[in-house]
Amino acid sequence: MTAEIPVLPYTEKVPVLREEYTKLDYYELVHFIPVSFWKEIKGQTGGSQEDAYICMLGRENMTLGELDALQRQVDSLIAGNYKSESENRIQEAEPNDKQIQGMMTIFGGFCVLLAVSGIGNVFSNTLGFVRQRK
Repeated sequence: MTAEIPVLPYTEKVPVLREEYTKLDYYELVHFIPVSFWKEIKGQTGGSQEDAYICMLGRENMTLGELDALQRQVDSLIAGNYKSESENRIQEAEPNDKQIQGMMTIFGGFCVLLAVSGIGNVFSNTLGFVRQRK
């Protein structure tokens, strides 16, 4: 079964998603379409037969408690009908940000150590040449 999907705009910027595409097939094509359009064409395509990814965006400045409540509510809505797997990316991003900050601190300290060593070398050479000139 086929359905005509109009493509109005193009973009080189891929949506911010964590799903990893082009792992098995480097030439795969991924379409991102709105739910309203999917409801129109799903009868023509035979519906969703394989995996479907749903991305839910919360409002800005939501607390972790509110995100957990939203995740539990969505899980309760689809738990009886579908096998589902969900992830809270904000909760996963916090430890990652802390690890990156720690790595930057260690590398920054190493850079400071190298800078102090280089400046000390410059002063050592300068003082050595001053003594030789005397």
